[in-house]
Amino acid sequence: MTPQASLRILLAEDDPINGEVAAALLGRMGHSVSLAADGLAAVDLFAQGEFDLVLMDLQMPGLDGFEAFERIRASGPAGSRVPVLAITASLRDAECEACRNIGMIGPIAKPLGMKSLAAALAGIAMAPPKTERDEMAEGLALAVVDLGTIADLRRDIDPEMVDEILDAFAAEVGPRTSGLLAAIGTGDWEQANQRSHSLKGASSNLGFRRMAWIAGLIHHRCRNNQTDGLDSLCPALERISDETIAALKALRTA
Repeated sequence: MTPQASLRILLAEDDPINGEVAAALLGRMGHSVSLAADGLAAVDLFAQGEFDLVLMDLQMPGLDGFEAFERIRASGPAGSRVPVLAITASLRDAECEACRNIGMIGPIAKPLGMKSLAAALAGIAMAPPKTERDEMAEGLALAVVDLGTIADLRRDIDPEMVDEILDAFAAEVGPRTSGLLAAIGTGDWEQANQRSHSLKGASSNLGFRRMAWIAGLIHHRCRNNQTDGLDSLCPALERISDETIAALKALRTA
């Protein structure tokens, strides 16, 4: 990475003053910053946008930086490739070793300054930009259904209730997909945005990773007014919808 490269950075920092200072410094360096106030917010923001780098405070209430890192890494192809730089006020040996063990870069010490941030960012190898072909290949490589998520739901909730939810989703996938395809076909981007967001959320919660990916990709493009050529995703959406319905049927007959 060259010092002039402009990066899309997700900054997870629970102290509002520290967050504002770091965001201002990064902005002065030419980067765009999305600020998350805690670990859970960081995971949610990462799922909603595209980032080149994550700056992760290790000590945050609720979901700390280590747990947030693990969730981002497990979230899909983007989560596995975007570098995550740890920041901390303590630089304790145990924290440094924990970062190394799980693959987090750093940590670097607070308070953050222009020189320390520039030096840290200059030493990070950024993932190369993805082509549309790369993006499609990564998404289509995801599992249609994550059976671990289904098992967790059945363990944590009444199994019969989970089966009822899966049955309801099975009945909805086709109509939801048709509605989204119709919105894309007519150029109704507000409807496409709403429908893709809803489909992504339901699919993600139930572990249907491939459907969550394609719906999330459509939602991201609609939300960011990147609608040119969006109809090229329709064949993949239809195919993934059929795969999802088939997986749901298999789950109920297993």
